Amino acid sequence: KNSNVSGYIVYRSSKKNGTYKKYKILKASTKNKLTFKTGKKKYFYKVRAYYTIGKKKLLGAYSPVKGTK
Repeated sequence: KNSNVSGYIVYRSSKKNGTYKKYKILKASTKNKLTFKTGKKKYFYKVRAYYTIGKKKLLGAYSPVKGTK
């Protein structure tokens, strides 16, 4: 967690090298803990920080991909 970050964007895909779609946007001002209820389906996630400067949103690098069990 970075104190300069405005929030985090979570992306999800059903395949590790598949197309990732925006899943959730988390604001940094709240304490967030992600829990994933996937049932029998396996999903892969990656996270990207965003910074808001004035009216512009700057995006950070993607995190490594993590899968559910």
